[in-house]
Amino acid sequence: MKNLFEKYIKKAREERDRGDLAQAMRSVKASLYIQPHDDDACVLLIRLLEEMGEFETAVRHLEARIQRAPYHAWSLLELADLLINRLRRPVDGLHWLARLFRAGGMTQTQELRACRLHAEALLDQQRYYDASLFLRRARNRYPNDPTMLFLAGWSAVRLERHEDAIPLLERLTSLEPKNADAHYYLGVAYESLGKEEAMRTAFSLVFQLDQQQPPSLRYRFKEFRQLVEQIARTTLLEGAELLSVVVEPYPDEQILTTFPYDPRRMSKLTNNLSLLPSIGPRPQKRLTLYHWNIERLCFSDEDLRAEIQLILEEEAQYIRRVRDVGPAPAIVREAVVGTDS
Repeated sequence: MKNLFEKYIKKAREERDRGDLAQAMRSVKASLYIQPHDDDACVLLIRLLEEMGEFETAVRHLEARIQRAPYHAWSLLELADLLINRLRRPVDGLHWLARLFRAGGMTQTQELRACRLHAEALLDQQRYYDASLFLRRARNRYPNDPTMLFLAGWSAVRLERHEDAIPLLERLTSLEPKNADAHYYLGVAYESLGKEEAMRTAFSLVFQLDQQQPPSLRYRFKEFRQLVEQIARTTLLEGAELLSVVVEPYPDEQILTTFPYDPRRMSKLTNNLSLLPSIGPRPQKRLTLYHWNIERLCFSDEDLRAEIQLILEEEAQYIRRVRDVGPAPAIVREAVVGTDS
């Protein structure tokens, strides 16, 4: 039976390497039928479920595994990670992490991962003060861990403790000079303290690094553009036509020369100088939405749709209020332009 088990495990790994996840899943399940509690087979099963996007199923397998071994560190960490980072259930993730911390016995690598996950779960709940206290204690053990430094700096920015954030983020950028997120929040902290020259330097570096390291995106540019068109047509349908809506992947370098100089702003409202044909009166304002920057801050399709709708509505309401135009916002049916990526 041992030889048969090893045959199925080897077959599952080879199939996974070839990208045949469905067949690999069948092989690993066959191996688990022979040895139901084998660690290597269980790990491979969870990895396959994650790669297939079957996160709820992976959670159920891990919970069953924890019933048999209540303080198994790998299972608890993997379960917490799935709940916090995949299913956006930070409260449940913290529950399992609390069990792990009580049990102890983790390796240093496991403890570091548990600390990171704990901080991320607190931040996901916008418990910035609690996160800052936890990170202060955790950094006593891991003072130069890049993730800890970033989370501590980011939570300080959220708490508007910019003088506390700057040394943390400066330390991180010295350890990781190409960490665009660290440079970005460092720029935000500089801006809040009125350090304009330092802010511009940080934002300029962010612009360069973002070009070199584009974010991981769920939508191709064409798909994102179509989504914006759909939301614009269905949510801003009635009333005077106010906005010409355009989508671009990322701001051009000119963004660094105009207030607020932020290369990661999600939209930009300008005078409409477009020569593209439009249906109906041409509005005076043009709203540009930036694909990379919107997706960067949205964790789900629901978040993405809500953010796009919020931007459109807020800008249309702003124009209506300033110009005293009509009772309801709307947009011009102008082509949404950009280049596919």
